[in-house]
Amino acid sequence: MRAAEGADDTAADAGHDDAIAGSAESSRPRIVDARRWIDLQYTRPLTVTRIARHVGLPPIRLEREFSALYGESPRDLLMRCRMQEAERLIGTGCTIAEIAPRVGYHTERLFLSDFRRWNARPRNAG
Repeated sequence: MRAAEGADDTAADAGHDDAIAGSAESSRPRIVDARRWIDLQYTRPLTVTRIARHVGLPPIRLEREFSALYGESPRDLLMRCRMQEAERLIGTGCTIAEIAPRVGYHTERLFLSDFRRWNARPRNAG
């Protein structure tokens, strides 16, 4: 009797895994939309919660599925977009006061904190 119950549990688990895989596949267009939205809106004060709301997914699911698809979290992509644009703007002679709001920051102080952290991170060789 116990072995039969175990077999039923295994079958139920397999069905559950299929449902999860199917739901991840069905949310792929929303994950792609989230990336596109970050690329277009990184200059606005975005949060993962706001991005998730925009694409109609719970934030934790967005984080998990986005990371699985792209190899980085939505938060990391948002930071990368902002910091690359900030580096470009620095090269044009813009001041920190001009750059911070143009890359989605309300305060220079927070921008500088993130910018220093971004530049202190280890870079990939190559």
